[in-house]
Amino acid sequence: MVEETKQNVNLKVYPIPTENWLKVSLTVPDKGCFQLNVYSLSGQLKMPLSKMDFNEQVLVDVSSLATGTYLLEARSGNKRYLRRFIKR
Repeated sequence: MVEETKQNVNLKVYPIPTENWLKVSLTVPDKGCFQLNVYSLSGQLKMPLSKMDFNEQVLVDVSSLATGTYLLEARSGNKRYLRRFIKR
């Protein structure tokens, strides 16, 4: 599991490595929502995903991605959080 806790922000991405589904959990003190995206390590957008409410957990279907390492981005306005994950 990879997570970040900064300024009361807790972003968890698991299991790592994953084959089909990635669980994303985001807890922040503010209200609103984040846009989720998956990028290759070279910065190419691979999967634009739906918006995610704060303090929510979602399942992301990554089965269509090729084996490799990717970045999950959670963005809201000028706030941006990245997590690396491995797809088997």
